[in-house]
Amino acid sequence: MNRSMNNSEITELANLQLAVDQSPHDDTLQQRFKKALDRAAGDSTGLGLSQMAAKLMSGRSYQITSDNPETIARARSLASELGASIVEFEESENLTSIKFAPPTGH
Repeated sequence: MNRSMNNSEITELANLQLAVDQSPHDDTLQQRFKKALDRAAGDSTGLGLSQMAAKLMSGRSYQITSDNPETIARARSLASELGASIVEFEESENLTSIKFAPPTGH
């Protein structure tokens, strides 16, 4: 049974990704990251949101466009928890596009 990752799990995965990027030869980090990826494998939206979290946490903006209201709601919830702000918001027909700025202090 596939289940959706919660914001804490998404943030944990993003933190591990950033740590691996900083220390690519740390085998322990690599193993922890792989296990977290394996746990997340059934939630493709959650995996995408972990990329969003990693970008925002590293001080970069991120834009998401989707026709799925649940995906948009999850992105907004995660961005809010991270302290990111919405800098652009556009709805047209069935698509919603949001650009998030990283949390202040980055």
